Amino acid sequence: MRTIPDEVLAHWAHLYEGLNTSPQGFYADLRMAIERRRFGAEVSHVEWSEGGVLSPNREYMRVTGDRQIFDVCAAPFGTGFFFSWWLTAKRPRHVLFYFLLWAGGSALLAAVLAFVVGAFGQALYGSAWGILFQLLPLVAGPFVLLPLCGLIGLWLIALAARSGTDAPGLAIETIPVLGWLYRRLFNPETYYRLDTMQMFRTAVHGAVMETIDQLTSAKGLRALNADERKPVFRELLHGGGGVTPAPAPPPVNMGPKGQPRAELVGA
Repeated sequence: MRTIPDEVLAHWAHLYEGLNTSPQGFYADLRMAIERRRFGAEVSHVEWSEGGVLSPNREYMRVTGDRQIFDVCAAPFGTGFFFSWWLTAKRPRHVLFYFLLWAGGSALLAAVLAFVVGAFGQALYGSAWGILFQLLPLVAGPFVLLPLCGLIGLWLIALAARSGTDAPGLAIETIPVLGWLYRRLFNPETYYRLDTMQMFRTAVHGAVMETIDQLTSAKGLRALNADERKPVFRELLHGGGGVTPAPAPPPVNMGPKGQPRAELVGA
């Protein structure tokens, strides 16, 4: 049973009265609109629970990018048709598995390097350099080779994240101290990353608007106006924060009989 993700970054929705269409047809058109943009997003389908246990599921179209996921909904509602999308942060998964994989891989690499250094010392047996290379793994192994191999492992995880395999990196980032070190040295927040996240969000939202415009134009319905196209944004940086509150309306100056008193603009 799938429930709403914890970290919702943005949301958009609109109900079109008098519109009748097929969700599968809309998803197919949206997939083509996304593929035409060629920004390398992964498109799939997921099901989210409509309620609790034993409740029916609703199908959503999922668009996956760097650290962000769009879940797009298209469904009939009464005499109209409802469109929405939810932008969420990717959840880290299998944290213990990836931690053990990193730790085991780092220890194995350190053991291999220690063996190579010791073998080199055996080749120089009888000389001062030979003795030094034989003692080096025993003395420096736990303090030099193992930390060095751990850093190499974090670097490889960062390379995998840049190539599109971000699951190990997301898991490592949740581990105290190790996650801070990984972000600080190999995977920091940069303007490029934030710009890429923004471009992904803009591209998917644009594809949704384009698909809806084509549908409503073919049906002879009015297009969405500028306000109806605006999403509700959350904090994008670090995937935190709540809904940005709308500004409160200005106070109304009431007259003596409880009627609003006219005020001059700029007074």
